[in-house]
Amino acid sequence: MSMQPRQLRVALLSILIVLPLRLVAASAENEALVFDWNQPITKPGRFIEGKTQWKPDNPDVRVNTDWTKPPFYANGTYQVRVIVRQMKKHDDFKLLFNHWQTFDGKHAETTMVSPELAFQYRGTPITRTFEFPVKNLKSAHTSVSTFSPFDWSKPRELVGFFPPAFPNTPDSGKLDPEALPVDIRFTVVVVAPGAKFSGWKNY
Repeated sequence: MSMQPRQLRVALLSILIVLPLRLVAASAENEALVFDWNQPITKPGRFIEGKTQWKPDNPDVRVNTDWTKPPFYANGTYQVRVIVRQMKKHDDFKLLFNHWQTFDGKHAETTMVSPELAFQYRGTPITRTFEFPVKNLKSAHTSVSTFSPFDWSKPRELVGFFPPAFPNTPDSGKLDPEALPVDIRFTVVVVAPGAKFSGWKNY
């Protein structure tokens, strides 16, 4: 039995309404906002999400679930966007994006080290976007007795970014304190393996 014109219109209308909703739900399951700092930094330090005894009002770590289970974010891809709106002076500097956790009485951390996180500010706002496989993050201190390899099945206490200031960091990698304040936004979205990023328009 063929559909009447009115029934056909109702059926088509239902498809037009339901299909976009299903696509949005599928996108929400396949990607998640991991980190979003959107304010000036006024002094050297680490700019984190996750509560500490010094910063109890910090937002909680986002998507703090077992990443080794579906949708398997531990094998997914980070989409990264950094916007440097304004600095007090011209400067060359680098940023690192880090994760910290504690379990079984030990500490673990894993770091995003990328040439895309090297910047040359010359007075013009900078916007940079890139992708980075989660599995390419580098775990540190795994040979020290008080540290363990990073475990994506366990919660993360802190997530954040910082300009390196290690003794072996060259001046071209350090953020000049005289360049502060820096008006910056640093956003990270994780996308499940095999899924397509929905786009920065959503963040």
